[in-house]
Amino acid sequence: MPPIERDASMSQTIDARRLACPQPVVLTKKASERQGGMEKRQYSVVLFYSTSSALQVEKLLKGMGIAVKLIPVPRQLSSDCGISLRFDRPDESRIRTILENQQIETQGIHPI
Repeated sequence: MPPIERDASMSQTIDARRLACPQPVVLTKKASERQGGMEKRQYSVVLFYSTSSALQVEKLLKGMGIAVKLIPVPRQLSSDCGISLRFDRPDESRIRTILENQQIETQGIHPI
């Protein structure tokens, strides 16, 4: 069976050279199914009292090298049509500490 390599982003490279059809298609499908079974990234969001606070915190955290993204507030958390800040759940304790040290008020941090 040809080697399957993994890179840091969890994508796979399948060496299907010199394989007759339909083997490359079958290998790709199996690899895709395996990757689909992998643990998906888990996110949390910070809810803010104002849009300006969300924008300021986004700038602050990105400046510190933390991957964040502004998204609409998830409907299951609030019926308000504001924006929230999504981040990888493993960064939660670091973000909580930064928000506390900067004395930034939030409506809370929630897993999504």
